Amino acid sequence: MNKKIFDILVWIVSLLFVGVVSCMPETIPVHWDINGNVDGYGNRYMFFIFALLPIITYYGMLLDKRIDPKKKKVKHREIFDLFRYGLTLFFILLGGYFIYAVYHPHVMKEISPAIIISIMFVFMGNYLPKIPQNYTLGIKTPWTLENEVVWRKTHRVGGYGFVISGVFIFIMSFINTSLSFILIVIGAILSTIVSFLYSYLLYKKEEKI
Repeated sequence: MNKKIFDILVWIVSLLFVGVVSCMPETIPVHWDINGNVDGYGNRYMFFIFALLPIITYYGMLLDKRIDPKKKKVKHREIFDLFRYGLTLFFILLGGYFIYAVYHPHVMKEISPAIIISIMFVFMGNYLPKIPQNYTLGIKTPWTLENEVVWRKTHRVGGYGFVISGVFIFIMSFINTSLSFILIVIGAILSTIVSFLYSYLLYKKEEKI
């Protein structure tokens, strides 16, 4: 997609979200249990975070890329833009879903938001191995930032972890909504722990070579 078109899209969607949230009733559903039942109400202004997340992500990631100490070493900057567009789109979809759920609370029982999250997992897992060593994106441990080989191999392993988790979450979203949310937490925690330990062990192995 053309950058200028995406810029305009982000602004339009964000302003639309702000307008919709401003017109919501004072008290709205703000929390659902794992079975999709509303179990908490709050002020509509709590949803402004969903309205602003797309634009914050879009321009925040641009700022991070510009101040990254390793930016001069990164030859393929398109991967940064890919993640920037992808994560912005993710927050647009997630924000739109939750804003819609305020007016249609039953949607949580019909279409789980875990589906959107699972797609993000697969997206991130697919492109993690392609991220060059940097301080902005990726699995940033002391060992991946110190050694480029460790960075590359850790991101390959981490990518597999996110894709596998995303596929399982997607499938369970249609079978058992409660379990799909549990898998999101487990998948995120396990991917983080495995990547952290793997990068450390691999770094120690590389140091001995």
